[in-house]
Amino acid sequence: MSENLETIDLPEMSALAEPEESLALPIAIDIKYILHVVKRRIVFVVIAAVLAGAGAFVLRSKTVVKQWAAKCVVIKHDKHLSGSKDVPYLYQDTNFKTLVETVKLRENLQRVIDELNLGSITTGELANAVEVTEGGKNSNVLNVETTWTEPVMASKITNRMVEIFIESHNRILNSAADKVYRYYVTQKEVQTKRLSVAQDDFLRFKEAHGVVSVDSEMMLKLEKISVLELKLEEAIMLEKEYATQLESMRETVDSLPDTVKLSETFRSGQDELAREMQIQLDTLRQKYTDDNPKVKALIAQLDSVKKNMGSKDEKSSGEETYGTNTFKESLKVELVEIENFYSSSKEKVIGYTTAMEKYSAEVSELGSIEKEYFDLERKVDQASDLLVTINDKIVQAKMAKEVNVSDLEILEYASIPDEHLPTRKKLMAIGAFMGTGFIGTLILLGAAVLNGKVKTKADIKGWGKVDMFGTLPDRSLVTETEYFVRLQMAVKKIDDALPNQRPCVVNVSSFENGEGRTTLMNEYAYLKTHVGKKVLVIEQTRAVDTIINQSVVNSHLFEHNYTGYPKLIRVCDNLDKLYLHIDESICRLNLSLEMVERFYARWMNYDYVLIEMFQPDMNIQVASQLIGAADLNLLITKFQDTPKGKMKKIAADIAAVSKNRAGMIINFTTPAFTE
Repeated sequence: MSENLETIDLPEMSALAEPEESLALPIAIDIKYILHVVKRRIVFVVIAAVLAGAGAFVLRSKTVVKQWAAKCVVIKHDKHLSGSKDVPYLYQDTNFKTLVETVKLRENLQRVIDELNLGSITTGELANAVEVTEGGKNSNVLNVETTWTEPVMASKITNRMVEIFIESHNRILNSAADKVYRYYVTQKEVQTKRLSVAQDDFLRFKEAHGVVSVDSEMMLKLEKISVLELKLEEAIMLEKEYATQLESMRETVDSLPDTVKLSETFRSGQDELAREMQIQLDTLRQKYTDDNPKVKALIAQLDSVKKNMGSKDEKSSGEETYGTNTFKESLKVELVEIENFYSSSKEKVIGYTTAMEKYSAEVSELGSIEKEYFDLERKVDQASDLLVTINDKIVQAKMAKEVNVSDLEILEYASIPDEHLPTRKKLMAIGAFMGTGFIGTLILLGAAVLNGKVKTKADIKGWGKVDMFGTLPDRSLVTETEYFVRLQMAVKKIDDALPNQRPCVVNVSSFENGEGRTTLMNEYAYLKTHVGKKVLVIEQTRAVDTIINQSVVNSHLFEHNYTGYPKLIRVCDNLDKLYLHIDESICRLNLSLEMVERFYARWMNYDYVLIEMFQPDMNIQVASQLIGAADLNLLITKFQDTPKGKMKKIAADIAAVSKNRAGMIINFTTPAFTE
């Protein structure tokens, strides 16, 4: 025993600190248990169903009021209009479903109440008493049935209801066409005035802005702008081209000298140049006048060449002579021509730009009035279209007034009923019986499926260190032989789980009192004494009298320096008993490993020490020390009484602080669940 105590590691019992919800177990469907519950309690469901059926029958018999139903049949004839083609009249061919819904108009119901002196009944109550149905899928027959507490009044209400409905229906048909006709005649006068005002406003607007059609004028000006844009691009390109040529030509002319050094051949060359310039001048005069810039420039150059030739003396061969640079002069002529082209291109650019700005301004002006123009035009169009529609409606309404006739006829008046309607007492009783039985069965099944209590070994599956040591039947339901057979089987499993040492400490725990913890512990102790084993039983007690007080082990267990010895209570040979006092002070105590070792060392002369444990949550620290030091922790639970979540919590606590396994015994089982 002491060897086990030295090696025990006591971690904190965290499972006790967690909320119980964290240990909730999944629902496990046990078919055997469900059948067991249904078999035992189905008789209560049957009794409840029978009582419910009988109660419904009696209640229906006493509360039901006899009622009679009277039915009137109405037929709707098809329209037959004169003429070879369809005539568009108004509100005449009413949809049959709509006709059904218009029977119980509030006005019709109120007339029936007033004419038949039905007293304080409301239109809503009368509407509930009257039922309107169609005769068939493709039938034009209308059935009006009234359910009433008096047979004579039932037939009267039905017949009068139908007569008032037909009168109201005909009046509505005929008055509707007349109202529509007068309405559209009035609207025609109003719309004619609106059209006249819209046309006058539109005409004044066009005269004020000098436009006939904004669309056509806008399109024309945009086309002109498009053409001008193309011409402007072309002129800008020419302008840039001439500007480039002009700049290049000027640089070339400026780089050439005005005079050059000439030889004899050069003088003869001057004569040749003058002759060529004269020929060029004659050619230009055939196309242009002398005022042309080209002609003027060429004349000036020719005069300059001639003067140069006349002012020079004849020199002998080999003499140097100087004269005008004719190449430069020809380039100047070309420069003048390019300048003229450049000026012309520039003027075109300015002209095209000015024209585009003009047309753009005109387009902008048209755009500013476009919205107002189209608004006025739309008002005229809308007024014209609406006036055409109104004229069509007037024609239709006028024709409808002329052709509307009644298409409803009573095919069969309601007669006084001979028999009242069925009270349905039997149906109510059967329904109550079946409904109660069904609901009761569902409740039984739900209770069985959702039962979260410990019932069989399947409920503790997956609990880790907890083994199933057996089930004990309810002693009052079985024979003594059957009970002790099960007890001996459980005792064998307990013995197999205990180590071969002295003493063997067994903690016996349960979730609450009344689960057979003390009884089972004492039964186990008696069985062990019969085979010559010495057993010490330490029971819980809450009330301490003088005798028991001497046998309480609290001081020996919880006081570190206590050296006394409790007074053993001899129960029988080899069986002694002591008590562990449980009260509010237990929660303030503390227990060390050394104290537990010293306490168990006192009982080395016993083979077994059986300790009835208190609830662990009363003192987690003390419980963890006692549980951890025990050779076996035995959990006792009552069949279908202890919640699985609670029991698993205790099992988890034991597994958290003990290296040894734990066992469970399910007590007070029914014979069917004794395994």
